[in-house]
Amino acid sequence: MEIAVVSDLIFPVIGGAERRIVEIYKRLAKKHKVTFYTTKNTTPQVDDLSAKKGNEASIEARNSLSLDANNIDVKYLTIQEEQLYRSNGQRKIKGGLQFAIKMAREKLDYDVLDMNIFPHVIPWIVNKKLKSTKSYITVHEVWGNYWEKYPAYISLLGKRMEKQVLEGRSGLIFVSEWMQERSRQIIPRMNPNSEVIPNGVDTSFFYPREEKEEEKILYVGRLIPYKRVELLLEAMKWLTKKRPGITLKIIGEGPSREKIKQLIKELGLKEKVELEHNITDEKLREEYQKAKILVQPSEREGQSIVALEAMASGTPVISVESKWSALEKIIKGKRIGEVAKAKRKELGIKIDQLIEDEEKYRTYQKNGIKHAKEHDWKKITQKIEQKFKE
Repeated sequence: MEIAVVSDLIFPVIGGAERRIVEIYKRLAKKHKVTFYTTKNTTPQVDDLSAKKGNEASIEARNSLSLDANNIDVKYLTIQEEQLYRSNGQRKIKGGLQFAIKMAREKLDYDVLDMNIFPHVIPWIVNKKLKSTKSYITVHEVWGNYWEKYPAYISLLGKRMEKQVLEGRSGLIFVSEWMQERSRQIIPRMNPNSEVIPNGVDTSFFYPREEKEEEKILYVGRLIPYKRVELLLEAMKWLTKKRPGITLKIIGEGPSREKIKQLIKELGLKEKVELEHNITDEKLREEYQKAKILVQPSEREGQSIVALEAMASGTPVISVESKWSALEKIIKGKRIGEVAKAKRKELGIKIDQLIEDEEKYRTYQKNGIKHAKEHDWKKITQKIEQKFKE
């Protein structure tokens, strides 16, 4: 097959959705011809785990995608010259719009076209020019009323594009059953050609080890308002009164970094909280393995790859309630962690109780490792390949 992949961003430039693309297509490219349509990044540091030490420390390395396959062509349609997010955590729309306009001019003569749903303007424009090419949209999130957090004109346009994209001709691939069902509720006339093919994890790379630092908490992800890292810091302040030895490591980058550093200082947590970024995958694996618990307080999660990596490493996960997150539903359904209310004391209590309850901890460890193995990238790639061949 000849497959085109359309995403204005590709990991390691940002995060989970972009990482999924690379993990799946570096495997598919061993058997099929793959072309990426994306953006060349020229910013020294964009976000999250984007500039790693070693082979991904430079801009050129990030743009090379660090793929292990030789059968991938990369077409850079635009250049990203500014930071992706405003200080309030909202993503700028200029870059996505420019990319979508360039995509509209491309001749897309492929067997299969796979597009990221976000930013919605890209599949919205590309769908209008497709005729015979089999096309799919990978849906990581559906916002619905969440658009109302943006200015009125963006909210109106975003809702309209989201509706038209999900009702359009392209097949839909959802990363979680909850996201698929929520989409049906928001868009009743959603394209019935939809299937759930979740995110994955490389279980040959992420695996558990016996030694755990008993009171070490870990957060991995972007430093951006909707990730609610501030809530975790408030919970840590409460926890230190009960557990003087507890520590937190935050791994990530983003526009909220300076605000988070200031909050750490204000809460008197400088000796308890460590901020780190630009780390290698090997170092990240070590952090997962050492941590007692991973906390994901994010307000929005389609299906967290970070959570899967932690589970594969034998580290249970605590998420925080949100009507826009699939992670809490997955955790409750699979008994692979805990879900806390979005309040500092309640989150602190959940962390404290899980550290204390060894039997429950071991159950979550066992179930989490099993869940991660069921989501190995090899299995996910096979499902994608089978779908494309239908």
